[in-house]
Amino acid sequence: MDFLEQHKDAAPSLILHLFDSHFRFGSQEGVFLYNGPMRFFFDALNEGKIPVDLVDVLSDVHCRFYDGCLIVEVHDHRRTQYGGSTAAEAAEAERAVDMDESFWIYSWRVSGTAASWTAEDVLEIERLVLLAVEEPLDLAPDVQVSRISNAIRYIEYGHLVPRKQRKYNSAEVEAEQAAHEEKMRLLTFDGRPEPARLPAELQPCGAAG
Repeated sequence: MDFLEQHKDAAPSLILHLFDSHFRFGSQEGVFLYNGPMRFFFDALNEGKIPVDLVDVLSDVHCRFYDGCLIVEVHDHRRTQYGGSTAAEAAEAERAVDMDESFWIYSWRVSGTAASWTAEDVLEIERLVLLAVEEPLDLAPDVQVSRISNAIRYIEYGHLVPRKQRKYNSAEVEAEQAAHEEKMRLLTFDGRPEPARLPAELQPCGAAG
C-alpha cells in the first residue's frame, strides 16, 4: 500500500503555503523568500530528505513522524492567482513525503539521551530507521532478472576474486626456470657470434704478475 494512502487520515507533520514571492509554514507570522536562506528546504523536499539544519528545530517543536517519515501538506496558492481568482477561494492541498534523513533526528536523540534508553527503545528506533531508508522487500523475484544481475556482478567484480594457484612439482619448476632463462637469453641476444671457448684443460694459465 502507498505510504500516503496508508496515512491518508493522519494529521500532517508540516503545512506549507506557497505564494508568488514567498512561502510560510502553517500559521506563522513571518514569511520566507524563495531566494533567501531557507531556499535549501525546497531542494530537500524534492529529494525526499530532511535538511540536517532543521533537525534541532523539528525536535523542539515536537514534529510528528510516521514510520520514520514526515508528511508535508502543501497549499499552492500560486495557481489560482494566475487564473484570476483569489488564493483563499480554491487553494488545493497536496501531500508529499520526506523520508531518509529522519535518521538524523533519531541519531541525534539517541546520542543526546543514550543513558535513559532501554534495549526496547533502541530496537524501536532501529525499526523506524529501517522502515524509512530501506527499499521494500521483493518476495516474488524474477529468475531472469536475478540471472542478469548475477552476470553483471560477475563481469564487474570477477577480477577481484582470488584465483587458486596450482602447485608445481620439481620438474615443472625446473622447466619453467629453463624457459625463463631461454627467454632472457633471446631478449639480450645482439646477433654477434659468441667467442669460441677452449676446453678447460687447454685454457692458458693466468699471466704472471
